[in-house]
Amino acid sequence: MSPLYLYYSLFLFSIIASVFIVVRKIVSEHNHSKKQMHIALQKAKEFSVVSEAQNNNGENISEEVNGKNGERRKKSSSFHQKTVEKKALSSELQREINQLLKKADTFLAQKEYEEAEKTLIQLLSYDQKNKEALLKISEVYLSLESYSRAIFFLDQYAEYHGENAVFVSNYGLAHFYKKDFETAIQYYSKAIDLDSSNHVRYANLGEVFFILENYSDSVKCYIEALRLAPRNIEYHRHIADGFRLNNAFSEAKKWYERILKISPYDQATQKELEKLKALGF
Repeated sequence: MSPLYLYYSLFLFSIIASVFIVVRKIVSEHNHSKKQMHIALQKAKEFSVVSEAQNNNGENISEEVNGKNGERRKKSSSFHQKTVEKKALSSELQREINQLLKKADTFLAQKEYEEAEKTLIQLLSYDQKNKEALLKISEVYLSLESYSRAIFFLDQYAEYHGENAVFVSNYGLAHFYKKDFETAIQYYSKAIDLDSSNHVRYANLGEVFFILENYSDSVKCYIEALRLAPRNIEYHRHIADGFRLNNAFSEAKKWYERILKISPYDQATQKELEKLKALGF
């Protein structure tokens, strides 16, 4: 074997050996990288699961913290917002109620009682304790001769707002129309105690006594009413009739004559005077 051939063989072997070493190293590094990548991916997966759990815990913890610290601010803010909304709604509702009250007053002035009733029922669906609406609807039912309904709403009024002169007067009137005269007398008397400056209250009580044929008390009530309304002919007439029916004919004549001074051509009064004249008075 020539020296030159031996040199080339050794040179070739060294190259092949170098290539083998390089390839082996590359393969080893590739396998190591692949293994590392697999470990990294596995860890990433595990981290993702743990991270998600931690995030959930974090949310719960955050909620707990908010419950102790921030939640108070949240709740306070929410409560404030709701309060503002409620006030805004209340204000808007109050405007609607005021409009309905005005509408009801218009219907009442026009004696459109059924329309007034619908309007007031709508109002009371918003505010069942509304003071004005409860009184107005009781007056509507008095006008519609639905006295039991009037009493129902008056009872509601008394429950929420107590008694006043208007309430007791209307309450007495409703019971008067139901022919519950005992209750009517009780509440008409209360109305006078609460407001003795209104002649109608005396006249109402006088009318009950007149129906019950208690003419003495009836006359007393109408005299008080007349003191406050001196030219009311109907009050004069009730007094004159009361004396006549109580057989106090001389007093009756005086009161009939007073009527003629106010209304000289009152034919009903003239006829009563003629009857008394025929009796010798």
